[in-house]
Amino acid sequence: MAKKHSDRGDGRDAKGRWTKDTSGNLKGRPTSVPDLDMADLINFSRFPTEITISGEKQLMTRHEIVWFKVFESALKGRITAQKYLIEKIEQAQMSREYLEFYLDKWADRLSDDPASVPREVVFMMETIMASRGPRYSKIRTRKGGKQKRS
Repeated sequence: MAKKHSDRGDGRDAKGRWTKDTSGNLKGRPTSVPDLDMADLINFSRFPTEITISGEKQLMTRHEIVWFKVFESALKGRITAQKYLIEKIEQAQMSREYLEFYLDKWADRLSDDPASVPREVVFMMETIMASRGPRYSKIRTRKGGKQKRS
């Protein structure tokens, strides 16, 4: 039976290269993992998948399923999931407070010059107002009590 690598006694083959068993890196150079493209990741996370929850089949995106599992493991007592959720909830609360702080400024600009307010800001303002309850469901401005609808 022929040897795959002929060893010259010091752990190297005839050409002076380390043999696989003696280099100290038994698995060799690790294979490189290609970076994920963010567009691929977003498309993958938006893919709807059927999941069974409490015996009922529901259609959810993969992103929603991951969040569901994180909440589920936190409720079962997994400390790392609980810490992660607390951190994310606090970040979301701070973001919301920041947006609400500037809500009046944007409302004034919306009443004066609607074209100067980005669409994303109008969307966030509507979302904040809708989450406050039905009496705040429309964007209110200070001038004359008029309501601005978009």
